[in-house]
Amino acid sequence: MIHRSQNYTNSSVHIRTENTNDEAPVFFPTRHYTAYVAEDAQGGTPVVQIQARDPDRDQVEYAFVDKDGMESYETSLFHIDKDTGLIKLRPGVQAADLLRNDSPYNLTVIARDDGSCCSKESPRHTALATVLIGIEDVNNNRPEFRDCASYGELAKIQEGVYKKNPPVIIKASFTTLELSRW
Repeated sequence: MIHRSQNYTNSSVHIRTENTNDEAPVFFPTRHYTAYVAEDAQGGTPVVQIQARDPDRDQVEYAFVDKDGMESYETSLFHIDKDTGLIKLRPGVQAADLLRNDSPYNLTVIARDDGSCCSKESPRHTALATVLIGIEDVNNNRPEFRDCASYGELAKIQEGVYKKNPPVIIKASFTTLELSRW
């Protein structure tokens, strides 16, 4: 015969877990951004905001990476805010500067966590995103009226005579520099 005891006890156990900085930032909604900036935009104009989150809840910092792997907060035309990821035209950029190079501008952005999640010193993790910035054409030319001299004679009508069709159709056109979006 087995004798079972009715004695038991309760105990509380506290488990403390520590976070480890073991994950890289993740870009959202995508790692491939596309944006456009008007050809007549001036320095300081916002272009696009890059966003990344760190699964370890670290703060994320942003920078550009050039083809040689060097990091900076500015290119010849663009500036990235290291804390927000907002890309703007650099101060002093003029429309002519945007048209000087071929569009689109192909930028690489790095997101780096700061390791602040954890009590121990840990390596910082990174992720890369691409940003294509195209130049949008702006209609900045005056319209031209063809055969303007003839409109005065064609448009003369007597009061009460006009019934259905317009007495004259005035045509205007404008020319603009054709920009390829890509």
